[in-house]
Amino acid sequence: MRIQCPACFIEVEAPHARVGDEGQCAICGAGFIVPEGSRDRVEMITPEKLPSGEIDCPVCSTSVKISAENLGKKGRCERCDSKFIIPRNDSDKAKILERGRLPISELNCPVCSTVVRVSWVNLGKKGRCEDCHSKFIVPENPDDVIEIIEQGVAFHQPVDDRLPEEMQSSQAEQ
Repeated sequence: MRIQCPACFIEVEAPHARVGDEGQCAICGAGFIVPEGSRDRVEMITPEKLPSGEIDCPVCSTSVKISAENLGKKGRCERCDSKFIIPRNDSDKAKILERGRLPISELNCPVCSTVVRVSWVNLGKKGRCEDCHSKFIVPENPDDVIEIIEQGVAFHQPVDDRLPEEMQSSQAEQ
């Protein structure tokens, strides 16, 4: 059945088997009691009763909401669909069980500034700009400096600068 979150008013799917159980909105994180029918009033759980906590997805670094009852169990990132074990302590790291599909990221070519699209499978490996053909190492972290392996030819010059003088003068006459 479809019910409306009492906090952000988005419609969420709630199975009939969960009637009377605590639910949590995937969008805003508000807690509520699953009503008997889709037209019944949805009772919101006060924030003090809400299980709280967030961790960063170990693959795409998206913030993932977790509850205390799921510590040490399998979790899944809604953005990249990676599966991992939710750590029991803040000092522990999440163990990746399966890498999901990381949305393609973009970086600027270090030579010509053309936008180059990369995925998590390219991190730390060689990349190439489709525009200027420069080769570089795709950084593992967004703040890392991009290491250039081979500098290509920049193609962002005006066309007139590449034409011989005779051709430029003939084009100007036309």
